[in-house]
Amino acid sequence: MGVELGGENNKTSDYGELFYSLYFPKLDTNVKVISFGEVKTDEAAADTGFIDHILIDEDSPMLPKALRGDWLLTDGGNRWDYGFHYDKAIVDRAVWNYKSVTNKGKQYTITLERPGALKTVYAELHKDGQVDFGTNPKVLKTYSLEKTHNPNYTFENDVPYAAESLLKVSSTTYSGVIKGYTEAVKDKVKIKIVTQDCFTLKVDFHKVEINDDGSFSIEFPANYPQTILVMSPYESQQEVYVEPGKETFHFITDKEDLFMGDVAALNTGFQEIKLEFRHKDNIEDLKIVRSSIKKSPEEYKLESLIFKDKQYKALEALKKKQFISKKALQVKQIKIELISLIRILNYNRSKKMLIDELNEKEKNEANKLEYKASNVDAAFFDFVPEEILNSRLPIVVSPWLGFATKKLSENSAFKNENSTDKELENNIKTHFELTNSFMLDFIRFQNAYKKFLNNYDTYTDAEIIKLQQEIKDPFISEYLVTANNKAKAYIKENNIKTGYNINTVKKAAGEDLFESLIKPFKGKVIHVDFWATWCGQCIPKIKAIEPLKEEMKDDAIVFLYITNERSPEGQWKDAVSNIRGEHYRVTNDQWESLLTKFNFRGIPHYVLVNKKGAVVNTDLGHPTIKQLKTILEEEIAKE
Repeated sequence: MGVELGGENNKTSDYGELFYSLYFPKLDTNVKVISFGEVKTDEAAADTGFIDHILIDEDSPMLPKALRGDWLLTDGGNRWDYGFHYDKAIVDRAVWNYKSVTNKGKQYTITLERPGALKTVYAELHKDGQVDFGTNPKVLKTYSLEKTHNPNYTFENDVPYAAESLLKVSSTTYSGVIKGYTEAVKDKVKIKIVTQDCFTLKVDFHKVEINDDGSFSIEFPANYPQTILVMSPYESQQEVYVEPGKETFHFITDKEDLFMGDVAALNTGFQEIKLEFRHKDNIEDLKIVRSSIKKSPEEYKLESLIFKDKQYKALEALKKKQFISKKALQVKQIKIELISLIRILNYNRSKKMLIDELNEKEKNEANKLEYKASNVDAAFFDFVPEEILNSRLPIVVSPWLGFATKKLSENSAFKNENSTDKELENNIKTHFELTNSFMLDFIRFQNAYKKFLNNYDTYTDAEIIKLQQEIKDPFISEYLVTANNKAKAYIKENNIKTGYNINTVKKAAGEDLFESLIKPFKGKVIHVDFWATWCGQCIPKIKAIEPLKEEMKDDAIVFLYITNERSPEGQWKDAVSNIRGEHYRVTNDQWESLLTKFNFRGIPHYVLVNKKGAVVNTDLGHPTIKQLKTILEEEIAKE
């Protein structure tokens, strides 16, 4: 049964709360649990949800209430070893059923089973609510449902990443359990992960298959420690760390997530840091970005560097209050450096966006602000620390290293419109006094990969060998071969795909431009999607409506996609081969004309055109798939 909350009769409060009561008829005596919650019923929905259970009789399940919960070791490290829930247990990175639970006073023997395996866990209750657990009755350790903080806690192998062993061709396993998963919600609850290659910045989406018991496991390529984005009913984009050749086990919940396995200490530590920093960092970051409109580049840089120092001090203070693994501290420190660098590199971009935002609201043309880019010289970047320029270590905050390197190599301090890639490389090398640095090789790789991104082309074997002679880092040298071979495979595969059509943009401007773009499709309703290859929300939204396209393939509807030159041609051609519909890539000037016509800046942005070629909605917003289907069907039905 599904009950829809909200709507006209159920308004949320000013604080986003919605109070409601659900009334049930008399329940059968066999009913032990009521499952309830909110899950995304729409692939494109951005909202998170939850799944939970009400126990009708707290004492009816096999496991006593005193033993239920997610138990953390009380030694100060807060390692999660045991999850005992009313219907199943999570132990040793696996889901177990209860076979039997026996006790003598406060001492319990819990026998667990799963296909092909049995496990026995011993427990002893404390008066204070803590419990001793273990698989050997003579060796029990004390656990609590609450965290125990001890800044002096240490554990074996708590060491930071070493630069020399970071990169290797490998894969990783992301596994775990999603809270509250039942048969009733299996068609609605989904887990997806997003990975982004630090070198190529290519984004891949992976759908995770969930087993009947709520467990899941997926293996995918991972050549260095990195974050993945996990999309679930509980959080739309959650960062989780994975490492090559290791397993990350993740219990996804509506509260604080828990981790087991090889990367548990890193993920637990980083989650503690996120809880401490995220809200404050977001507010301060937004404040600095919005100051770009009234500050010079030097003033903006200074404010950013002061904020960076505050972050370091806050991290040091947190470390004195509680244990954080050395890897988690190292990752946060490098991330602070790279995000600070990216923020400073984005000065002109932030300033332009703010001016555009203000000008959109200003009705009087005479009062509108004029944007003028501010250029800086190479000395402006003398604040960049040597470890960011010379070490492999920044790869652990992928893809931020990729973004920072790309933006640095595009900055006018090192490159102008006529600069060759070699001149850019030499300018950076000379200014920062670099020799065989990792960042130089990273830039060489990115410059080489532009042949695919910009021209949808690849290298011959002889050309690859010549490029490899320039790259000193052995992993990057070999990865260039891998990336080139993948690009060849993409092009070959995409050339035989059907269902998409690349259109030629007619030479038109002003009001005539949009008319020329939609003219070939008059007689059908046109759903127009303004998007870009680099837009984080665009591709997921496009993928989400693929089932609707299939459902409406015989209807009088065209899905039209428009982007501009900021989507590199090669990357665009690769992307559109997987997007059924009609496609245009307009010039940047034509794009600006379309932005002005429809009065928008952010993407994705959607426009609806009727069968006669008239725009009937300049801003469709972000309807659910169900709502979009209704909108399109109603427009198709009109004469």
